[in-house]
Amino acid sequence: MIFRIPRLIQHVSSKMTLEEGDLILTGTPAGIGPIAGGDKIECGLVDAATNEELDRVNFGVKDRVAGYLYVPPS
Repeated sequence: MIFRIPRLIQHVSSKMTLEEGDLILTGTPAGIGPIAGGDKIECGLVDAATNEELDRVNFGVKDRVAGYLYVPPS
C-alpha cells in the first residue's frame, strides 16, 4: 500500500465523520463490482509464508441512513 493505515484513517476522517461499523476499503480485487446494501461480504487474511489462514470475516452491507458530514479543507 502506498499510504499506511493511520494516514488513510486521518485523511478519510478529515473529509467525513466516521461512525462505529464504518469500513474503509482500500482496494478491490479484479472482477469485483460496486458494493451495495444487501450484499454479503466475506474476506480473510492469509500468512503468505505459511499459507495459514489468520482470520476470516463475514458481514452484510447496509446503506447508511444518515448523510455524510463533509468537512472541506481549510
